[in-house]
Amino acid sequence: MATNPSPYLLGDVIAALQFLGRYDEYKLSTSEWAGLMKTPPQSSSEWTEVFRNPPEFFRESKGHDTPTNPEKLVSLTLRRVTKKTGAGRQKLDDATIASLIDSAVKLHADARDDAHRIKDHARADRHRNEDRQVIDRRLNRQLWVSIAGVVFAFTATLLAAWIKISGG
Repeated sequence: MATNPSPYLLGDVIAALQFLGRYDEYKLSTSEWAGLMKTPPQSSSEWTEVFRNPPEFFRESKGHDTPTNPEKLVSLTLRRVTKKTGAGRQKLDDATIASLIDSAVKLHADARDDAHRIKDHARADRHRNEDRQVIDRRLNRQLWVSIAGVVFAFTATLLAAWIKISGG
């Protein structure tokens, strides 16, 4: 699923899994699927984005892809391997659809956890960079103090030598 999934994506994927798994036709264009599903997705402006987002479940193939109509056909990947019936492919049973939904929930949770992990790593990197900057400032300050001490000692030595030479 997406790197930082929309909170509504999971619901859209579940709806698409149920619909595409049980509908008589197994492969239609995205506009045909959208017309049959009646409502737009909650996570994006069109169903095409939902079908493309978790590529584990949905497949686009050439079909109505012509210069005047570049739309591709979309199917549920698992239905493509089911037994052919007279007009298409066998519908998925409830247990299989439930298994697909469980997989979608797990993938969504993993994507959400990955997004949190990425944010946590970014935050940790930012803190490490801030710590490095503090250490660098301290080292620079120590370096300047050391240089000032050496310059002072050198100046004092020169002054003492000049006083000794001038007889004073």
